[in-house]
Amino acid sequence: MNTVVSSQAKSVNRVFLMGFLAKQAGKFVSVDFVKQDGSSRSLNGRLGVKKFLKGGHNTTMTPARSYLTVYDMKHKGYRNVDMSTVNTVRAQGAVFNVVD
Repeated sequence: MNTVVSSQAKSVNRVFLMGFLAKQAGKFVSVDFVKQDGSSRSLNGRLGVKKFLKGGHNTTMTPARSYLTVYDMKHKGYRNVDMSTVNTVRAQGAVFNVVD
């Protein structure tokens, strides 16, 4: 995993990050997170992609779940990221290190 950590990185909490990412529909982001099996992963993709959804809406997003749905550009498919495992997000030219 190539985690970018620089003096320009901003530390943010998860609540701020969810609001920020909600405004990024249609834009590219990179997310570094820990998968369910404990391994690290870096994902590059777009938020808000609805073209390939069956029925045209996302069925994994509910108020009880804190998942981020990203369209993975490399693998050409949707990926759900548990927001509680996110370490770093890169969007709009900024790097955000997630803290609790």
